[in-house]
Amino acid sequence: MNRRQFLAGLSGLTMTHCVFEGHAATQPYDVIVVGAGMAGLATAIALQSEGASVLIVEARERCGGRVWTDQALGFPCDLGASWIHGSRNNPITALAGDFGVKTLKTDYENASVHDRGKRISDQQLVRWYRDYEGLLADAAEIAEDSDQDISVGAALQRALKGERLSKDEARALNYFLSGIVTTAGADLSELSAWYLDSDQAFAGADRLFPDGYGQLVARLSAGLAILTETEVRKIANDGKHLRLETTRQTLRAEQVVVTVPLGVLKANRIDFSQLLSPAKQQAIGDLGFGLLNKVVLKFPEVVWDQRIEFIDRFSDQVSQWSTFMNLVPVAQQPALMAFCGGTFARQMESRSDGQLRDEAVSALREIYPGIPDPTAMLVSRWASDPYAGGSYSHLPPGQDGSAYDVMAQAEAGGRLRFAGEATIRDYPATVHGAWLSGQREAEQMLG
Repeated sequence: MNRRQFLAGLSGLTMTHCVFEGHAATQPYDVIVVGAGMAGLATAIALQSEGASVLIVEARERCGGRVWTDQALGFPCDLGASWIHGSRNNPITALAGDFGVKTLKTDYENASVHDRGKRISDQQLVRWYRDYEGLLADAAEIAEDSDQDISVGAALQRALKGERLSKDEARALNYFLSGIVTTAGADLSELSAWYLDSDQAFAGADRLFPDGYGQLVARLSAGLAILTETEVRKIANDGKHLRLETTRQTLRAEQVVVTVPLGVLKANRIDFSQLLSPAKQQAIGDLGFGLLNKVVLKFPEVVWDQRIEFIDRFSDQVSQWSTFMNLVPVAQQPALMAFCGGTFARQMESRSDGQLRDEAVSALREIYPGIPDPTAMLVSRWASDPYAGGSYSHLPPGQDGSAYDVMAQAEAGGRLRFAGEATIRDYPATVHGAWLSGQREAEQMLG
């Protein structure tokens, strides 16, 4: 797994405030879209362009969902989605170009890797990586020969055959495995060995938004009728229409498109009044929903190499302060952003900002003993967010991806539809997947 794969699945979030620009039409609406994330925006834009009366209902005070650019530190920090993953022919690349939004190519190989204060030579890292590649190949063969799908963790354990690794070898293995856990937002025991890489990808370099992903959200949401700070609690059949009971009022529409995260559906935050088929309910339960959290630390000065894009370290726990992105090239600020996934990301959510700051700084001082205390910090806690419940979807052992197809199927005779990254089999866990799923639903309704 190379450095691009290391972070290739990170989903992101940006801070954009939406204002309610007035009702699209007198009720009932042609379509109500639940959720103002990228899937919801794509759906509404396509339908409104064809003359439909569309209202977006959003529980948050802002648009974007898991795209969230936070400006609290005085510069844009993407606490959710960060990258265009595969910029060639990617619809998000096209949107950035249409709006004149600047993007910046990421070089995942431009990194320094450390263990207990010492930088690991390229030669040593290559030797360990070759051992890791061999272990992955053995694990893949074991999984392929298995009568049924097993987890990535189980396949690796069988490949190790009880071999006792030295402390250095174990820490090196943890580092490489952090790439899988961080990308998926899930532990190795939660990931299908047969279908880990069954999705599709666009070619080309990954690209960041130096001024934040939220720029796209702000431009896309302009001109749409969006009712913010309004949570949909229930969707029911009301004869000719579907009725939405919200925390503000009751709304009606001929069709409804639900674009909320899979975590919200798993938590049953919306009562669908028996509108969902058993197959849909099964798919919601079958898909996994992972967690990736970020910690941004702003320092009074830069004491690391400003040209390095990533600062990595070996650790005793997978994804435990293993990767820090240097924000100097991105935002021209003395700041670092840590990525943590899986179990460690879940453990983070119960700790205070002060505890997380001390842990992160302690890890960094193994590499840079003179690094000062940070002057400010930001922490994402997506699992604790009631309107997210985590970061993005993945396939657990025994799931071949067909649950994504079921998630995309309409209910209630075609009047209740679903979009979002957990409804698109080829491009799950990505912003472009969410966008494409919204366009898919709009095209089917306009069909």
